[in-house]
Amino acid sequence: MGDEPTVYVLDRPGAWARLAGGSVLAGFPLALVAVFSIPGVFRDIFPNARRQHDPVPMLFLSAVALAMVGYGGWLAYTAAGRLRDRRPKLEVGRAGVVDHRGGRTFGWADVVGIGYEVERMGDRTRRAVAKLAVRDADEVRVVDIDIRGLSHPPELIYARMMTVRGAD
Repeated sequence: MGDEPTVYVLDRPGAWARLAGGSVLAGFPLALVAVFSIPGVFRDIFPNARRQHDPVPMLFLSAVALAMVGYGGWLAYTAAGRLRDRRPKLEVGRAGVVDHRGGRTFGWADVVGIGYEVERMGDRTRRAVAKLAVRDADEVRVVDIDIRGLSHPPELIYARMMTVRGAD
């Protein structure tokens, strides 16, 4: 391990689920349009359907289908962006902590104390921050570093910070 810092990146399993869900939402209405555009398929599946369609329900169904395609496309697009993002978000090493999201660097010599706070709702983590008490000239201020959505659970990131800081 040596002097190399521990690097945390974005969590990927959630992005894969969003990509799959968005693909299904966008693909389902398009698949229905493709299947029912084949001559005779709609009549075979729905033999008692009227020949003249009421325009209001057709407009409603079209709007719902368009919304499903749009939302599914948006989910897939945002998931693909998260899957492509491989830049480090947080580094914890012997020199200190580098928060790439906030663009801040803290050396262990300036850190007075470390804590963390996690707020969960069910199985989702709503808020997770590492709290660093940092000495600035004559005062001590508390800095929050967002550790939600990273490649390791917040408890392990906090434990790693404590281990590395204690090693100095």
